Amino acid sequence: MKNDLTSTLATFMTKYMTGPITEWDNEEKEFKKLTCSDSEGLGAWIEKFELPVLAELLRMPDKYFYEKFKGLKSFDREKRIEFAKKLEAHGKICPRCSVKILMDKKWEAIVDESMARFRDNEKRMSKRESTPNSKHAVRRQINSTIAVI
Repeated sequence: MKNDLTSTLATFMTKYMTGPITEWDNEEKEFKKLTCSDSEGLGAWIEKFELPVLAELLRMPDKYFYEKFKGLKSFDREKRIEFAKKLEAHGKICPRCSVKILMDKKWEAIVDESMARFRDNEKRMSKRESTPNSKHAVRRQINSTIAVI
């Protein structure tokens, strides 16, 4: 079976994260009960995007920001940084948004660890297949010999 990131992530979450998944479900239920103090404004941004990613985007130098967002030339870096600070301040005082930010960070940690495990597994697999006396190398050699016959 081909090893891919999706199956690695699913395996990791079910095999290694059973406790945190239960916690995640509980947090999700509690999160849904919370209300945002500015759901039409700043809270809408935090709800739609992960705040650390959004804040990083907003703090990009103009050159890179305008390359990605061509229609926002009037939204200069100074205004973007001011907006990022407002988002971060709201995320600290709003009950719903602070939980959303925490959940985003937890999810990011799960994905990062899964990707690291995926990369480690890929390295082990390629190393095993490239070892001259490995079962995989012998099988490849036998299959190529059979193909020639």
